[in-house]
Amino acid sequence: MRSLKTLAGAIAAGAALFGAQAYAGVMGVTVDPDTLAEVGNTGDGDILTDAIEYFIPLGDVPGGSCTYGVTDVGGGICGTFSDNGTGGDTLSMYILFDGLTAGTEQVLTLLFEDLDLEGDNDPAGFLETVAVFDMDGMLIEAFDSITDGMFASNGDGTSVLSLLLGVIADTSLLLRLDFTASFEAGGDNTAEYLIAELKAVPIPAALPLFLAGLAGLGFAGRRRKSA
Repeated sequence: MRSLKTLAGAIAAGAALFGAQAYAGVMGVTVDPDTLAEVGNTGDGDILTDAIEYFIPLGDVPGGSCTYGVTDVGGGICGTFSDNGTGGDTLSMYILFDGLTAGTEQVLTLLFEDLDLEGDNDPAGFLETVAVFDMDGMLIEAFDSITDGMFASNGDGTSVLSLLLGVIADTSLLLRLDFTASFEAGGDNTAEYLIAELKAVPIPAALPLFLAGLAGLGFAGRRRKSA
């Protein structure tokens, strides 16, 4: 398992230096994992436009988990409407990336508006996990218990997580995000917004991108120490 905090910072710093060498990204869309038909909502937040709009369920859902845009939870389709309660159930969201460049390193970037995370915006109760699969259902990479320390802040109310994947063989990948929120007292949830992108990095550029990111982290550390 990679050190996500170091890796996320390294990729962010490296991408700033080598962004011109990276290919255009592929935006992900939310789908039904069984049919791959597009589902869910697209909305505009205060900052993000044309983003995936979702609600982490706080009321009871069937079996303790539901699939975004697919599962009927009694009051609507899972993750697409506001509800209330104490939470504790899991929202699973599947995002399809199609038309990727096979044979390249891929950088997964998740951009959130007003992301709630344990230890960040709220003291407890918000947990996220990330898993990436090929189209045969084989797990490529998994990142469990995503926390606020793994995100970079844009200073505008958005949070960014960048993760370096290995060289992929497929032109399509399926991302699974799991969201869980729970509270001691009941409340209402509000809309959250997400943009997911996969960007191919040319093989010759992958190593200098990563090393430049590590160098950037070291430089920043020295500056903080001298200050």
